[in-house]
Amino acid sequence: MTGVNKLLLSLAILVLMCTDIMATDGYFSHGIGTHYKMMGGAGISVPRSSLGVAINPAGISFLETRYDLALALFNPNRQYTVTGNSSLVGYGLYPGTYKSDKPVFFIPSLGANWKLGKKSALGVAIYGNGGMNTEYPEIDGTGVYGGTVPTGISLNQMFINATYAFGLGENHAIGASVVVGYQWFKAYGLDSFGNISSDPDNLSNNDNDHSPGIGFRLGYMGQVGPLHVGAYYQSKLSMAKFDKYKGLFEGQGSFDVPSSFGIGVGVDIGEKLTLLLDYKRIMYTDVPAVANPYVSPILPDFTLNPEFIFLGDNGAMGFGWRDMDVFKFGVEIDLPKQFILRAGYSYGKQPIPESELLLNILAPAVTENHITAGFTRIFKNDNELNFSFMYAPTSSVTGPNAFDPGAQTIKLEMSQLEFEIGFAF
Repeated sequence: MTGVNKLLLSLAILVLMCTDIMATDGYFSHGIGTHYKMMGGAGISVPRSSLGVAINPAGISFLETRYDLALALFNPNRQYTVTGNSSLVGYGLYPGTYKSDKPVFFIPSLGANWKLGKKSALGVAIYGNGGMNTEYPEIDGTGVYGGTVPTGISLNQMFINATYAFGLGENHAIGASVVVGYQWFKAYGLDSFGNISSDPDNLSNNDNDHSPGIGFRLGYMGQVGPLHVGAYYQSKLSMAKFDKYKGLFEGQGSFDVPSSFGIGVGVDIGEKLTLLLDYKRIMYTDVPAVANPYVSPILPDFTLNPEFIFLGDNGAMGFGWRDMDVFKFGVEIDLPKQFILRAGYSYGKQPIPESELLLNILAPAVTENHITAGFTRIFKNDNELNFSFMYAPTSSVTGPNAFDPGAQTIKLEMSQLEFEIGFAF
């Protein structure tokens, strides 16, 4: 089978296997590609695989023609705890601890790049990089918010990066990607919010809706002696609206993909050891449906809040997320017999304020720390077997129940495990 046929077969497998995920830097993955996941997602300054165009599109200028395939098994454990009895009939949450179903997901990815002479290259990567998923079962005969059962959301995001990179001399390169996004979403059990929605028929329980969109990513990568440097910027992706959920998301169903940027440095210590440090910022405040804060429809005296904007209208409340700063550290060690060991650590202050926990029961993206490790085994003809492992210990956020802040508190918790196997040829 030719390399092109292998790529097409892998693409078919990817489309068939794409499924729900919940990622880790907010709702984005801690890394793309097995090589980078081993190192906590670090790699803005070094080229390691064709999937690296999803991190820095300049990197493929330094790679020979190659293909990369990977499949991850992802295990997020999500739960929330309500403490205290409600003082408001019909507005409180049931006390207790409740876990989300669907704890295991499979996440495929693939990439390819083709060398065009000494300086330039073309590349493509197809991967899942974002999503949120929760599904809470029946609680005393009803849903989390008093609606139908189950209660939850499923947001899935898949991206295709089509990339061109050009070398500037032997040790520097620039690259640009057209990023095509495709996302699908469904919500269930939110029908109890119908009286505060601008379009109750397009609020909940409408099965999947789909949203394509487009943006771009730019990158630079270079090396001066033992020092590696890199930087990237990805634009906001303008996505089509979720018409089936225009009574839920601000702007009549608007849900764009936020912009981000990052810088990275690395240093070679001798011939066998490389250390990497990356910083990136995710601009969740680009997207009102994600960033707009909670506003109570009812004032403390039980009268209607005149400043409340109905769900789905322009300026309506969202999940209240902040922008996110993420720091990633990675290490590579070349060993005898064609083995490379990699490890990493990633930290990002989770984006959910303590005042915004009520709606984020649906999207408890509170993970902050990621510990990673893995190895590469190189065979004849530079074929590779890659394996990565990620552990995110339990993180939590506790704050008042915005429905009943004087009587109840909410605690969101999440921990994660991920195993990924990858092949390169």
